[in-house]
Amino acid sequence: MDIPGADYGRRYHMKGSMRQRSEGSWQLRVHVGKDAITGRALYKEQTVRGT
Repeated sequence: MDIPGADYGRRYHMKGSMRQRSEGSWQLRVHVGKDAITGRALYKEQTVRGT
């Protein structure tokens, strides 16, 4: 998953989660900021397959 502004050479603590959707399928969810109008959290989600 490509995260804009991320520097992959350093360690960062990010809000997010990983959950199993079905056998061999996982949903990755990363907090990417807040909505400027509502203030609600914004997330980038992606489903990946693998073990």
